[in-house]
Amino acid sequence: MPPTAQQAAKRATPLRATPIATPMSANPASVAPAAAPMQPAAQTASSVVSSEPARPSKAKQGRTLLYYVAGYIISATVGLSIGYVLMCMINPDANFLNLPIPGAAAPSEPAPEAGS
Repeated sequence: MPPTAQQAAKRATPLRATPIATPMSANPASVAPAAAPMQPAAQTASSVVSSEPARPSKAKQGRTLLYYVAGYIISATVGLSIGYVLMCMINPDANFLNLPIPGAAAPSEPAPEAGS
């Protein structure tokens, strides 16, 4: 996406105007000496604007990592629980933890073997 004219104007470096001698000057004595080409104005510390935000402190980075890990563990536990309940509703024999799941039949007990 090309920048708009307003964005391009903001990015442009300000230039200093210097007088330029022209050959059509009426009075050669009034002609200014040849000036150096136009150069960007010097930037001061206050005029430099960074587009990157300041880095967070080490303590804040540690808390953010802790939040990510805790969120991952919680979401994984919830996802596995929902999957187990759905699996047991589809196939009640898959309830290997023998949990009482609402809406699912009780797991069937294996028949005792005769002949021992």
